[in-house]
Amino acid sequence: MDFEFLDSEDVKPKNRFVLFLDILGFTSIINEKSIKEVYDLMAWPIKTAISDIKSYDGALQDFGSGEGLTPFIFSDSILIFTNGDTKEDLLALINVAPVITARLINHGVPVKGAIACGETIVEKDNSIFLGKPIIDAYNLESQVKYLGVVLHHTVNNFIFHLDDEDKIYVEDRIKEEIFFGRVNIGSSKIEHSCIDWFALSAILSKESSEKEKYTAVKDLLRFFYTTSSGSTRLYYQNTIDVLEDYVKIKDVL
Repeated sequence: MDFEFLDSEDVKPKNRFVLFLDILGFTSIINEKSIKEVYDLMAWPIKTAISDIKSYDGALQDFGSGEGLTPFIFSDSILIFTNGDTKEDLLALINVAPVITARLINHGVPVKGAIACGETIVEKDNSIFLGKPIIDAYNLESQVKYLGVVLHHTVNNFIFHLDDEDKIYVEDRIKEEIFFGRVNIGSSKIEHSCIDWFALSAILSKESSEKEKYTAVKDLLRFFYTTSSGSTRLYYQNTIDVLEDYVKIKDVL
């Protein structure tokens, strides 16, 4: 088999946003399901999320169409790369992230992750994915004991250094997708920008009242808690704590 790798002088690194997701309890999932079932379980939320973004009524220009997103699944990890580092790239990824997260969690697949920004090399045909933001997202995800996705400081810095008009544009469009949560890192609670998967998870519960919807999300987290032991329980308890703070901050009940 011939591999057509580019010469180093032809390789063109690009700044991109990277979403790194890690599936908790993947060994149990792979042992209990067929490999085809595992594939469907992981691939379907990504396809659905990108399809959802494309179907936004009149919002393709504002939110990014998802056309430039490159998903990659390797064992218990899901990576999604944007095509560049424009504000539209960021909006597309921030809108896809809660859909993937909520759909996986609501289907009984607990995930946690992070989004980072920086220079990468992405050669999809050769399965080559290199760059510091992959490591940054992985390292942050590894430290956070919470189900959901948090933003690495490189993303916060990207938004901070936008010109005033673009910053207002981005912040206005992500205000419903992001909340500030005190998430557990080690033995401390540290505030991070968090992707809001709670709201979509509540909608997916199909309960009628707001109280019932968020109670369903909490019940789902309690289910994860009761089916685990030891240090793994900490992830679920911490997420319940963040959800309870979220409900107070958002005043959704």
